[in-house]
Amino acid sequence: MPKAFTLIEMIVSVVILFMLVFFLAKVNQTLKTSLRESQKYEAIEKRDYDLNALLIKDIMQAESVDIARGREYDQLYVRASRNSLNGHSKAHIAYAALKPSAALIRVEHSAPFKLPIIDAETYKYRFLTFEEPLKSFKIYKSQKRDQNASSCSLLIYIAPKDEEPKLIELGLLNASAC
Repeated sequence: MPKAFTLIEMIVSVVILFMLVFFLAKVNQTLKTSLRESQKYEAIEKRDYDLNALLIKDIMQAESVDIARGREYDQLYVRASRNSLNGHSKAHIAYAALKPSAALIRVEHSAPFKLPIIDAETYKYRFLTFEEPLKSFKIYKSQKRDQNASSCSLLIYIAPKDEEPKLIELGLLNASAC
């Protein structure tokens, strides 16, 4: 006579099976959350790298750099940079925070300009927006003079609202860029 499972053995087996499925679902959910978080941090790092790399190239390949001071946000004007996203031989670039969103933007044009731009002429400019809202965007300039020549350095402070602030330090070789 074949032996059959008793009702208690069946219930215990089903409970063990449900516990196993529950723990596997929990592990799966934890892995998904971890993957989502790592992708978020990777996107933040990539965005920072792209902004940092672009900002450094714009400044290092420029003939001059000007700063317009503001209470919360400064404006950085890069004159005659060879680093153009639009194919200009000499690009004139501005970095500023848009109000009220406080998103950092990069504006490029073939001729020198000042912000704000007239609405009817925005089609002439190329805009690049960096999504994160900012608490602060400040640029500090120092000039050092020695016996042989002058040098200039820039310190750029970018503070996103929900992230750690970033500092970009650029030591320029000649003071003519500043």
